[in-house]
Amino acid sequence: MAQDAKGAGFCLSALYISGQWRRPRAAPDLQCVGSSAMAPARKFFVGGNWKMNGRKNNLGELINTLNAAKLPADTEVVCAPPTAYIDFARQKLDPKIAVAAQNCYKVANGAFTGEISPGMIKDLGATWVVLGHSERRHVFGESDELIGQKVAHALAEGLGVIACIGEKLDEREAGITEKVVFEQTKVIADNVKDWNKVVLAYEPVWAIGTGKTATPQQAQAAQILVELLAQALIAERPGHWGREGEWKVMPSPQQPPSAE
Repeated sequence: MAQDAKGAGFCLSALYISGQWRRPRAAPDLQCVGSSAMAPARKFFVGGNWKMNGRKNNLGELINTLNAAKLPADTEVVCAPPTAYIDFARQKLDPKIAVAAQNCYKVANGAFTGEISPGMIKDLGATWVVLGHSERRHVFGESDELIGQKVAHALAEGLGVIACIGEKLDEREAGITEKVVFEQTKVIADNVKDWNKVVLAYEPVWAIGTGKTATPQQAQAAQILVELLAQALIAERPGHWGREGEWKVMPSPQQPPSAE
């Protein structure tokens, strides 16, 4: 378990922003809860990004299905509907399921056509926001710097942040996965003062829509990289806690999971 300067550890759980997920088989040290009074009991975190999909009728059907599900007490579920349906989702979803926006801007108000602020998101009943998603980075050209600024402002305004990281296919093939993921993670970490409302989500961008599939060994290598980066960067900040991360923690390199 990673330790901060005060001797308190933090543990990491799992998140998939979109797609299939499975409960991680965590090593014993990562299953532990640290001794700091700041650290809440850890829950398994599941996030669903609905992207720009759905209308009220079929989203209503999805919501009914979610509401009918039996959620374990140790599982936290967050759904991220399109902005236009945040209020609809919040009104229809079971209160135990939280709602996230898929984006926000770095300031509270101003001449920023098409943007939404954390305050507006909270007015709609959402308590989380997804920031740094690969589509925001690569379709809309958001830089690491801008994402870091968004993270800082969202947290300051009281939203929980699902902060996304991950490398593209060309970056992976160029052998710069570690460099890319480190830079993304560091900018996020530099803008976080309290990790209790932050989820760090790794997405293998290179395996999405490319016809390539991540092998269990590749998934494990990526998870170990993100785990080490998160531990190293968070441990540099005494008194702060890492909360969640998107990876499946394996018992050993000899026992990779089945790919999903």
